Amino acid sequence: MKNINIRGLNEKAKEKKGVSLIVLVITIIIVIILAGITIISLSQNAPIGKAKEATFKNEVTGLKSELEAYIAQQEIDTNGKFKRDEFNASGEELEKIMPSIENSDYLQKVEIVNGELVYIGNEKEEENWAKEIEVTKKEEMVALKEIEVGYEDVVGKIEIAEVKEGEKVEYFEVSIREENKEEKETKRITTSEKSANFSFEGLKEGTVYYLEGKVVLESTEEYEVNKKEIKTKEKEEVEVSENERPEVVSTKGNKSGEWIRGEEVLKIENTGEASKIEYKIDDGEYEEINRGSSISVTKEGETRITAKIGEKVSETYYVRIDNTEPEEYEPKIEKSKSRSKYRR
Repeated sequence: MKNINIRGLNEKAKEKKGVSLIVLVITIIIVIILAGITIISLSQNAPIGKAKEATFKNEVTGLKSELEAYIAQQEIDTNGKFKRDEFNASGEELEKIMPSIENSDYLQKVEIVNGELVYIGNEKEEENWAKEIEVTKKEEMVALKEIEVGYEDVVGKIEIAEVKEGEKVEYFEVSIREENKEEKETKRITTSEKSANFSFEGLKEGTVYYLEGKVVLESTEEYEVNKKEIKTKEKEEVEVSENERPEVVSTKGNKSGEWIRGEEVLKIENTGEASKIEYKIDDGEYEEINRGSSISVTKEGETRITAKIGEKVSETYYVRIDNTEPEEYEPKIEKSKSRSKYRR
């Protein structure tokens, strides 16, 4: 019989066992690394979360489109008298405006405030998704309202829908920027109220501008308003007939340039058919007025009034008011009566 080297076999077995243990450790390490990579990949891609986000954004964007279509139809049906800034709706009222919302969870997640769709839900994730598609949370809803656009000016109101308990408004900011230009004019209105009036003057006629606004709370939280596009009015060319002749006359029988006391009331007239006349005071801007309308002048000193229709300009009417007592003076030697410069 052959002699078996038991000691050699034991050493080989130990060596084999050591190698297997090293392989096992390496394998475990590789598995852990692969698992970590898989978890990171899944957390970044989050296929379920991404699908939920895409669904939410698509459905809310669809609701916004339905709302815009409804408002556009209302403006047509009312000949432009529909006031979007005052339009509010919630709950079952939304079903008539946005049919696809019927029997959906969005009846408890959205409302219409000042003509805009806002998010009223409590899920932070959805709130962030809503912001990305320009749907703000109701408590953060800042709106530009009651906007009136003239030829060279615009006035309106900026308002925050709600302020959280314990919070206060510190100030509002409204800015205006002409289309295709970077420069903008900004006005800050300091107030603790939930709304403030604003105005901008010196604008160009028939020009597109963009209004933006924000409210800053005492906690330094800021909420921005959706950008609003406006267009200033354009003055139409007025065809002036030969008969048109604007004029300024005193309703008290006074004459241009005559010194008077108290108030002067002037009538802006026209000898032709045009019913609209423009007038200006001193070096101010021309304002439109109906033919036959009156204006009052009470400022002491000299005031100049001019009227025009198209390119036809009236003679300047001079109002001179002096309410002080005239100085007494001796009559001339000749027996002519002295005259005061004042018209009684």
